Amino acid sequence: MLAQDLNRFSYLTAEDVVYMYLGGTIYSVNLMSGEASEVARGLSADELAVSESGSRLAWQEEDGKVIRVMDLKSGRTDEIRAGQGGTLKVLGFVGSDLVYGLAAADSDIVENGRVTGTAMYALEIVSDTMEVATRYEKDGLYITDVTISDSRVHMRRIAKSGGGYADVDEDTLVCNEEIGGEASSGIGWFASDERRRVYFVQVDQGIESGRRIRLLTPRKMVAEEANTVEMAGGEQSGELVFCAYGRGRYLGCSRNFTEAVGMAYDAMGMVTDENGRVVWNRVNRGNIRTLGDVEAQAAGFASILREFDGTRRMDDGSLILDCRGLSIPQILYFIDRGNLVAGYTEGGAYLLIYGFDPYNISVYDPASGSTFKMGLNDSEAYFKSFGNDFICVFQRN
Repeated sequence: MLAQDLNRFSYLTAEDVVYMYLGGTIYSVNLMSGEASEVARGLSADELAVSESGSRLAWQEEDGKVIRVMDLKSGRTDEIRAGQGGTLKVLGFVGSDLVYGLAAADSDIVENGRVTGTAMYALEIVSDTMEVATRYEKDGLYITDVTISDSRVHMRRIAKSGGGYADVDEDTLVCNEEIGGEASSGIGWFASDERRRVYFVQVDQGIESGRRIRLLTPRKMVAEEANTVEMAGGEQSGELVFCAYGRGRYLGCSRNFTEAVGMAYDAMGMVTDENGRVVWNRVNRGNIRTLGDVEAQAAGFASILREFDGTRRMDDGSLILDCRGLSIPQILYFIDRGNLVAGYTEGGAYLLIYGFDPYNISVYDPASGSTFKMGLNDSEAYFKSFGNDFICVFQRN
């Protein structure tokens, strides 16, 4: 976890000051004095963006009302404030240029009780001098699901339709910012059966035969003083964190449960919460399971779904899990552990999955009170047509 945070952001300035992201907090550590201070705290990973060189970073504050932009080379910090009734969203960097979205305060995209995105009415790109280099805005269209690849900004566009939004198409911004590879310039690699990937330095001229390269390393290092830096505990964002493990090692963590399952799935692994409690396991599942008294359980499930607004922990320690995007084979683990799974269908209606065998799943329709079976392949295709929109109340038995 420490390595993942430091890979997310760490930077050493020419003045021997290290900036790093640890546990939701951005720290500044002076290597000469040993003093540490907090730059920002309570950040989730998706609220922080770092430039390719690592020398510029941006993060959200005040519930998206403010974006702070810090240039670590110059030590300058700027801020971008949302207009009246608006919010801002950090999206990433193209080179050293910051990309962010603008949205109205009521622009959340809500599907079956939880926020699945933000409908941004415009996108802006600002240079390292904080001047707006590009503004993208189309009348009647909104932007969501932005991804940045090299010098291209890919956007999914939607439009209002009835009481919600409907997909329109995708668009791409091609930026003028040059994306260089200076950090790895002159470094090459080749594949080796014995050493896997071997890196080498490309020199400007050939080395004469017989000449040897001297490698100087110290035989002994002595620390004349204890170089221990005391850092105050960071403050997490308060959201649940899910950790993925597989093949005997830690694979990563995410606040998105479906993303954590995706990390563990191919590694035949498992997912835990931040306290180490196993929440999902690919291999620890039986072949047959049917839950009893499904009608009584369905009544309690219905009251939970009416108040559902996303993954959270309840007072009794059980979890309401947003499993949107998981497949039928992946959600069967919960049923094997004695938990119902709700799968949304058309118009906010849902079905409850309460059993399975090697060929079918058992389904309860709370609207009609009927039960029936669906073949595994048929059920996969059916729920996939509605976005694999599953919810589970997980109780450890």
